[in-house]
Amino acid sequence: MRTTVTLDKEQMSKAILLTGIKEKSILLKKSLSYLIEIESSKKLADFGGTEKRVKDVKRRRPEI
Repeated sequence: MRTTVTLDKEQMSKAILLTGIKEKSILLKKSLSYLIEIESSKKLADFGGTEKRVKDVKRRRPEI
């Protein structure tokens, strides 16, 4: 998909400095991937331990 965006020069310079990625299109693709990863992790973490109806799972190995 092709799109036009206006970016903050200071943020772009800092991102290039921190990542070493000089090509803007690659930097933006990486940025979107990281954003998706972070937000997906947050949503997954929100589910943690909230299911009340789940029964305990039997252990396959006997406790020692």
